[in-house]
Amino acid sequence: MQDKLLTVVVYLAIGAYIVFLLAKNLWGGDATSKPLRFRWYAVAGIVAVSIFIVFSSPSSSWLAVALAGVSALACTVNPAGRERRVDWASAGVLAAVFCVAASLAWWRRTGPVIDISWREQLIVSLLLVVGTRWFLRKGDGEDGGRLAWSLVLAVMALAAIVSLFSTGLYENAWMRWLSWHHWGAYIGPAQLALLGVPVLHDIPVQYGVGPTALVALACGRNCWHGMYFLAGGLNLLYCVLLALAGFCIAGVRRVSGQMVLIALSVLLSVIVWTAYPANLGSPMLTPSVVGLRFLPLALLVFALVRRMDAPQGTVPAPVLHVLWLLGVLWSPESAFQTTLVWWPFHVWMSTCTGGADGSRLRRFLLANVRLCAWLAAGVLIFLLAYWSIYGVLPRLDVYLAYVEHPPGVIPVKPFGAVWFF
Repeated sequence: MQDKLLTVVVYLAIGAYIVFLLAKNLWGGDATSKPLRFRWYAVAGIVAVSIFIVFSSPSSSWLAVALAGVSALACTVNPAGRERRVDWASAGVLAAVFCVAASLAWWRRTGPVIDISWREQLIVSLLLVVGTRWFLRKGDGEDGGRLAWSLVLAVMALAAIVSLFSTGLYENAWMRWLSWHHWGAYIGPAQLALLGVPVLHDIPVQYGVGPTALVALACGRNCWHGMYFLAGGLNLLYCVLLALAGFCIAGVRRVSGQMVLIALSVLLSVIVWTAYPANLGSPMLTPSVVGLRFLPLALLVFALVRRMDAPQGTVPAPVLHVLWLLGVLWSPESAFQTTLVWWPFHVWMSTCTGGADGSRLRRFLLANVRLCAWLAAGVLIFLLAYWSIYGVLPRLDVYLAYVEHPPGVIPVKPFGAVWFF
C-alpha cells in the first residue's frame, strides 16, 4: 500500500494545472489570453517563495528545484518555425507551482524518511510535463470528442462508487482496525442514544448531534451495517454536490473538458486526498473527512451557487435559512462553517441593492436582525424538541466538550504541504 506513485502524480498534475490557471487569471486576465501580462517582480517573488518552501520541507533537494524549472520550460515553450519561443512569465509561474508541488513528496515515506528516488522524480516530472502540455493545449472554446469526455466522466463516477463502497480494503487488518476506530466514535453515542441516554446532557458527542442522530436512525439490527450504507451514501452525495456546484460556476458555456477537469478535481480532493495517498484506502475508513461531517456546508454552498444568477439584492429563499440552521444544529464546527459562509453572504446581498447610504444602512441592520431571528427560532425549536424527548435541556459545557478539548491536537506545520493549496 506504500507505492502509489501514479495516484500522486495524477493528483499533482491536476493540482498544478488548477494553480496555474489561477495564477494566469490573477496576473493575466483571461486564462487563455496570450501573451500573459505578468509583472516580473511578481513572478520572481512567487518563484523565490516556492523555492524557500521546497528547501524548508523534508523532501527538499536541488534535483526537485531543477526538475521544476526544466519541466516548466518544457510545458511553456512554443514552436514558431525554426525558432522556439518561451513565455518566460508563464514558465516562472509554472516552475513555482511545480516547486511547491514537490513538497508533497512527504506522502512517500516509511516513518520519518522520504523514500522517493531520483528515477521516480524524473518519472513524475515527465508525466507532469506531458499532462500539463495536454491540458494547456486544449482551448477553452473547443468541445471536440464529446462522447470520449462523457465516457471519461462515467469512468470517474464508477471509480468514485467503487472506492466508496468497496469492502475489499477490510481484508487488510490495519484498514479494518482503522475503520473500527473511526466508526466507533459515531456508533458508540448512537447506541447510547437508542438506549435513551440524553446526548449533549449526560454524554458529549464528538461529531455533533446531526451525525449521531442519522447513525441511530440507520442502525436497524446492526449499527455497523447501517453505518456502512449511511457513510457511503453521504460521501457520494457530497461528491455529487461539489461537482454540480463546480458545473454551475463554470456557467452555461462550459465545455466537456472543463466538466472533466472539475469532476477529476472533486474525485482527487474528496476521495484520493482524504484517503491518504501513501496508504491509499477509502474515505469510508475515516468517514469524518467527507459527507458525514461536512454535508451541511456542501448543501448550503450548492444552493448558494444555484442562486448566483439571481438579480443583485434579491432576498434568498427561506430554504437557504433552513439549510443554514441545519448546519448550525449539526455540530459545533458545522455551525461555524455554515455561519461563516451564509451570514456575510446574506448581509451582502441584502445590502447591495442600490439606493442612498441611509437605505443601505437600514438594509444592513435589517439583514442582521433577520438572521438573529432565524437563529433564535431554530435554537428554540431544537430546545423544545429536546425537552419533549428527554425532559431535560442540553448543557452548554457538554455541547462544547470536544471544542474545548479536541482529541489528537497536531501543531500546524508552517512550511509543509499546506502552501500547495
